Amino acid sequence: MLEHYYNLNADPFRLTPDSRFVYPHPSYIEIRESMHHALQSGDGLLALTGRPGTGKSTMIEWFLGEFKKGEVQWATLSSTNVEGEDLLRMVAYAFGLEAKGLDKSTLVLKLRQQLQEHRRSLLVIDEAQNLSASALEEVQMLTDLQADSRPLLQIFLVGQDRLHERLHDPEMEPL
Repeated sequence: MLEHYYNLNADPFRLTPDSRFVYPHPSYIEIRESMHHALQSGDGLLALTGRPGTGKSTMIEWFLGEFKKGEVQWATLSSTNVEGEDLLRMVAYAFGLEAKGLDKSTLVLKLRQQLQEHRRSLLVIDEAQNLSASALEEVQMLTDLQADSRPLLQIFLVGQDRLHERLHDPEMEPL
């Protein structure tokens, strides 16, 4: 009914993120510019937190949709209720690597080689507040992958306010 009344070609009120319906209000623009700045400056890690339903996933979809093919190699994860080594495998699969049956050191080596082939690689982990302690340790290890004094993989952690609290826990200081 709304589609017909407002002459829309899709439902703008679905529960799943749809960047076609982003309203670029000033806070969205500011966040997008911060993400672009973090990516351009080579910052290894950026956290985007907010309350449920505030549009974080939609923001990420909008942000990633701005890149031309090949400009940035990126992957997203949203099923984050996993342990560390499983997260590492998910990252490898997300970047197109076959990870089945590989031990951790081989997995990291193959991932490193894959990331070195690209000028800029970005991993977005949505719902990051659900990451286990061991998964966050793997995230920290991934931020340590470097070549020529630059991170091989930049990571955006996206999650609810609980993520912000977890990242400020003294145990997470290295991250």
